[in-house]
Order: sequence, then structure tokens, then C-alpha cells
Amino acid sequence: MSSEVWTWRDNVLLDPQGREVALFRSGVIHMGIHHILTEIQRSEMKLAIAATTSKGEVFSLAQDGFSIGRLSANCGGRRYRLDRVHRFRRERLLKDSEGHAFARTCPAGASLEVFDHPQDCAVPDLDFIFLTWACKEADNPTRLYT
Repeated sequence: MSSEVWTWRDNVLLDPQGREVALFRSGVIHMGIHHILTEIQRSEMKLAIAATTSKGEVFSLAQDGFSIGRLSANCGGRRYRLDRVHRFRRERLLKDSEGHAFARTCPAGASLEVFDHPQDCAVPDLDFIFLTWACKEADNPTRLYT
């Protein structure tokens, strides 16, 4: 895996060279000509995110159990796990349906750092952007119950 760092800073995803890759604004993730319309449902006990891409694919994310420590996602039929690596840390390991890790996330203040995402990863770009943005929403404490 790569040691390059991607970063969600505020509502902008930056690649390892510092270039803007995606932008979240007014409930929509923008990536070039592609868009993902998001809807977040959260309470003290539940987090669920539903989304639709400009291609018409349906994406979703939900917690498994009572806490947000284990999350499952479905991006147009492609399934993912986004589980915390330790019970008391907000760092997550992102895995595809076969259990292969393709990224690791770690909140850093209002930002989210994304490590180990190889440039030749088989995970589609829209999936990667949605999944990392969802980790930012789940693990950024300033956003939890607003």
C-alpha cells in the first residue's frame, strides 16, 4: 500500500499533491462532472447515510449494532466495511467485500486524513470519495448531532 496521504479538510478532499479532488456543499459531493446527493440521518443512537450519484447509482452506509464502531456500506452493489481499528480510537480500516484493506482513515481535528490508498486501487473513485466522506461525517465529533 501507498504511504501517500489524502485529506478531507473542511469540505474539500485533497489528493497527496494538495489538489482539490472533491467538494462537499449543500448536501452534495462534487467530483468533476460527477455528483453524489447525500441524506444523513443521525441521532444519539443511529447513523445512516443514503446517497444517489449523478449516474443513478444508490449508495448507503449504516452502523452495525449500537455504536458507530462498525459501519457497512453499499455503493451500487459493491459492499464495504469501515470498522474502527480499536474500540477507543476513531481510526478506521476500509475493506472491500473480500476483506482487502484499501485505505485507513484518521480524524485530525476538523480534518480527516486518509492513508494507504494506492493510485491503482480497484475501488471506484466515487466509492472512495463517498466512503471517506462518510468516515469524516461519522468520526468528526463536531458534526455528530447537528
